[in-house]
Amino acid sequence: MQKINFYNNLIKWLLLLLTASVFPATAQQSVPGVRSTVQDHSLNGLDINGLLVDETITKVGRDFYEIFYQQWNAPESSINYTLFVREKPRAGIGSQIAVYMNDTEVFAQNIQPRYDMIEAAVGYAVDMTYSHIQNYESITLQLGSEDQQGTGIY
Repeated sequence: MQKINFYNNLIKWLLLLLTASVFPATAQQSVPGVRSTVQDHSLNGLDINGLLVDETITKVGRDFYEIFYQQWNAPESSINYTLFVREKPRAGIGSQIAVYMNDTEVFAQNIQPRYDMIEAAVGYAVDMTYSHIQNYESITLQLGSEDQQGTGIY
């Protein structure tokens, strides 16, 4: 089921790219069912910065994604990233929700199907994701400085 959902999202994302390249005036509109916080439409290299992908399965996961989408404001950054909200249903009541940035897990937590618990977890997930992006940018800038560059020869 998760693979089917992933492929459906992939097809919708590709339709969004195709629509944006054929009709640049409608690039701000999205394909129904695909929600994204697209910051950069660099279609020459097909880089889309700030895509938010829903890979949830249950209602708990979908509620988490909806609230995360509402609270998320993509930071103005120079890095390319894609955020994935993934879910693993657990035995009994609840699910494990994880937020990934480019295949790096930023947040993971078991969540009960209570709306107040979901809202609290989303607030924490948004904070952790902002923090991860800031740390990633600062490390990238530090590694790109003159004293860190060189040929690698002693």
